[in-house]
Amino acid sequence: LRSAGKDRLPPNKFEFRLASSEDNDRLTGYVHNSVTPFGLLDEKVPILMASAIRDVKPAFMFMGGGHVDLKLGMAVEEFIKGTDAIVADVSEPRSGAFKEE
Repeated sequence: LRSAGKDRLPPNKFEFRLASSEDNDRLTGYVHNSVTPFGLLDEKVPILMASAIRDVKPAFMFMGGGHVDLKLGMAVEEFIKGTDAIVADVSEPRSGAFKEE
């Protein structure tokens, strides 16, 4: 992956998709809706974060906390540091998702 900008790879050069339930369980050790980037069984699984998350105010986010009924919240920059996340332009806002008032 390259950072967003003039050197951005076209969509046909990569494919992101959700893992099957079986692959998810095997790679992470967590069941659906409980996956957290901390304590993964396979430490080689890359952590990707959409660069748009850095623009969220306040700069705080929630994610799976290791159990279906547990969510973990943390500052965006602390998440990036703590997971060594790859931050890339990998998403597009949904139409009308960010309406200015």
